[in-house]
Amino acid sequence: MKVFDLRQTKKSHGVFSPWCLIILFCLFQSYLLAFEFNLIPMKVNFNNSVSTKNNILVYGDYGSYLISTDRGVTWKQKDIGLYNEIFDMVYYNDTLWALVDNNSLYISTDEGLNWEMKKIQIGDEDTTVRILVDDESIFLRGKKSIYKINRKFEIISSITSDSLNIEWAYNKTYDPDLPVKFKYITKGFPPILFFNNKIITGASAFIPNSKGFLEIDKNLERINLIDIRGKFPFNIDSMDVHLTRIFKYNNKWVFVISSHLFITDSILTKFEYFFPDTSFLSYLDKNSGRIRGDKDYFMYGCYPPTVFLHKNDVFAVSPVDSNFDNEYTGLVPSYKLVGIKKYYNINGKDTFLLYGNYFKDIYKTSRFIDRTIPGGEPEGNFIPDHGLYYSFGFSSPSIYFDSIWMFNFYHKSLLISKDNCKTWNLISYLSGKPVSILNDTTYFFVRVGQNATDINKVDQDLLGYPPVVYDSNTKQRLYNYNTFYDLKIFHLDSTGFGFATGFLPFGPPYFILTYDNWKTLEFRKNNFREFIEPRPMNFVSNLCWLGDNILLATSDTNLVYRNYPINKIFLVDTSLKTFKLIVNDTISKGIILHILKDDSTNIGKFTSIFLIFDSTSLFNRVLEIRRTLDTGHTWEKILILKNVGKVNQIYEHNPDSVFITFKEPDKVYLYDRTRDTLQLLWQPETDDGQNPLLMVISDR
Repeated sequence: MKVFDLRQTKKSHGVFSPWCLIILFCLFQSYLLAFEFNLIPMKVNFNNSVSTKNNILVYGDYGSYLISTDRGVTWKQKDIGLYNEIFDMVYYNDTLWALVDNNSLYISTDEGLNWEMKKIQIGDEDTTVRILVDDESIFLRGKKSIYKINRKFEIISSITSDSLNIEWAYNKTYDPDLPVKFKYITKGFPPILFFNNKIITGASAFIPNSKGFLEIDKNLERINLIDIRGKFPFNIDSMDVHLTRIFKYNNKWVFVISSHLFITDSILTKFEYFFPDTSFLSYLDKNSGRIRGDKDYFMYGCYPPTVFLHKNDVFAVSPVDSNFDNEYTGLVPSYKLVGIKKYYNINGKDTFLLYGNYFKDIYKTSRFIDRTIPGGEPEGNFIPDHGLYYSFGFSSPSIYFDSIWMFNFYHKSLLISKDNCKTWNLISYLSGKPVSILNDTTYFFVRVGQNATDINKVDQDLLGYPPVVYDSNTKQRLYNYNTFYDLKIFHLDSTGFGFATGFLPFGPPYFILTYDNWKTLEFRKNNFREFIEPRPMNFVSNLCWLGDNILLATSDTNLVYRNYPINKIFLVDTSLKTFKLIVNDTISKGIILHILKDDSTNIGKFTSIFLIFDSTSLFNRVLEIRRTLDTGHTWEKILILKNVGKVNQIYEHNPDSVFITFKEPDKVYLYDRTRDTLQLLWQPETDDGQNPLLMVISDR
């Protein structure tokens, strides 16, 4: 038996690992060469998009972007930087500028195909997140500074003030699907805009009683507060002033302030409401005298915060509920119709009418929300959503080449229309944790958490396919069973047959089945009662296939009534109808995480990966690899790894190679079954909570 102690392991050099990735290992004669691998981020959360003369780029975190060179017909994923967030991109005078985390600028003169990096000499204490470019200079927006650099990428001047301070507050409770470094600040990154040959941006909340914008000259010599009180047709003392965009409309300036449109002049002497009817789009709360963005959102058939201008037309997004299932009271509501509406003034009446056609949002997704318990810690929960539009953040689309309309946001979501909203195509969507690889080319992900039973997939082109449909075009509900708290069991084979099950809040246990790679679903009740009620202290092993049988272990770690865990090993027939308990183990002092078959003809002989907790501290964890010859009644310890963190993933690449990833601290190990050894493959220089998960493309 070999014993390892992680506290004594020499730290290896690795590269920053995204939360979810493919690791391409160089395989030679079945031995894995440590540290010779490329990391390809799969789960990218988009920040925005930009177009050049011929191309469209959609960019986001981990240095990744999608590029289309044929106006949205095909897409390819590329990257810049070392897995750093791409905060902003600007195309100006045939040059594409990308601002990347760690204060680096990347320049492309071939419309995003190749890049050159320029490091800006800004201290590590600041992070630049927005960029403006004109004929002479580049301006970068930092946490509370603006920098001006020349074409030699030298800082010419800068200005720093608390009035520019971004409210940089991190949310400790976040969507585990979005572990992105700078997503969670209180009010987003305020834009910097050119207006009247000056820079204009929103005033920080650090300025007491400020109501207005900040105006900065291009030499960055002084900051002026443009006070806009008294310039509106109502009292704005109780109004939050958030400037987000500036448009030119019929030779007039239109400012988007707190999700509403106001017309003003070039010297900002007064602001008039854009729509003739001042009650339109929930303009004013009569009780408080305050602009509202959350009152009667859909009273006028569109969503007020999405109102935007394109050329001399006004548009808004219109997500509306479908008209069937009006009496449905279950957890999953009906799908939405998401469309674009265009503004008209008909006979003096403000109106938005449908532009093109609706996108039928019929997909099964879930959303993570935070509920703060008064006096306690934040608590995160999933809720079921009817459709993908929540993944777009209730945002406005981008318009390119006059006819291409695009939504993009978190979860690698990209929705596009290439014919002015007549037809819509969901190009990509991906969320969840990797659980299965099919034929080395298609990777399946499951969204974990209460009410999260999303099943997603991505193939080798790294575009996420549309999620599982939960309402069909024929108005046939597919998700008519209780929503799982988590999918503890997930299987898929090369024929397209698969099944899944997990913890249920109530009702009889059942399996979700598929015969076409999760394109369509069926349901089958069963008598496996381990998952009838939510048991947060229960763990479930993998499925170990032995001919026509399956080995499965569950571990109950609830120590309220006893000081030891209970492991149960079941023998399951492949019809998923019979579950035979063959071991009720109370002496192993650990939980069974994974079962590895040693002899396909001998059900009693297999190897298991255990996690052992110290009886005096839950933080002292030991990973043990044990072998049994009598179906788990007795065990032989093969390997011991002391002082490990939390086991993030166990991935059985082939019968000889098993990868184990840890978090807190982050590490990736290889268990070589041919030699019964554990090898440290990867560990970051600094443990920032990357929570590594991996998938391996075999022999390539």
